[in-house]
Amino acid sequence: MRIRNWKRVVGGAAIVVAMGVGSLLADTRAIKASTVFGEAPVLTTKNVGHAYADQSLRRNLGMIFRDSEVVLLAYTDKAFLVRGEVAGKGREYWISVEAFTPLPREVVEVMNLGIDRVNEVTELVAKNQVALGMTEAEVRRSLGAPDKKVERISARGKEVVWEYYERTTDVRVGADFGVRPYYGFRRGHFYNGFPRYRSGFGGTIFVVRDEERDMAVNFRDGVVVSIEKTR
Repeated sequence: MRIRNWKRVVGGAAIVVAMGVGSLLADTRAIKASTVFGEAPVLTTKNVGHAYADQSLRRNLGMIFRDSEVVLLAYTDKAFLVRGEVAGKGREYWISVEAFTPLPREVVEVMNLGIDRVNEVTELVAKNQVALGMTEAEVRRSLGAPDKKVERISARGKEVVWEYYERTTDVRVGADFGVRPYYGFRRGHFYNGFPRYRSGFGGTIFVVRDEERDMAVNFRDGVVVSIEKTR
């Protein structure tokens, strides 16, 4: 399975998704704009709106007038995190999508690609699955930290392999017949300081722990390029 890759090349530089834009980005479902547009786009407000300090649009910072230019940093389907001026001061803030409607069709199409990808990743993480095109952060969310990391350098470049192991515990009981010393607390069990011996059955419990590689996830430039699953 392959999901939409957020990796884009701009001016020869590869940009890969990385959640966490500024201190105002609290919801991991918000999409970093540069990962889908290649660089943070500049938008112009079409309607009067309000700047908010939080993504839930509750803490009002002031009014944003029509035809105000802002830099889009991140977005959800309801609000944008932008950088612009509020009361004459430049800062980051959240603003409702309604302040920008109608958005240009090409902008909407690119944004929808990012939203669709977030939905795909969310579904995979809920099932503890991975797919080609996922980032290291997304794989870690889905499968947890790897049991082992291996770096490979080839003609194709550097690859990082995350290996996950399946651990099993097997309890086994062994029995044998023989002559063995026995000790006790009753008087007469020792003779001249030596233990007495007797024959009989004996048993031993073995706890065997084993591990086998279950999956290997290969990354190139921070993105999954192949997945090896042990059958």
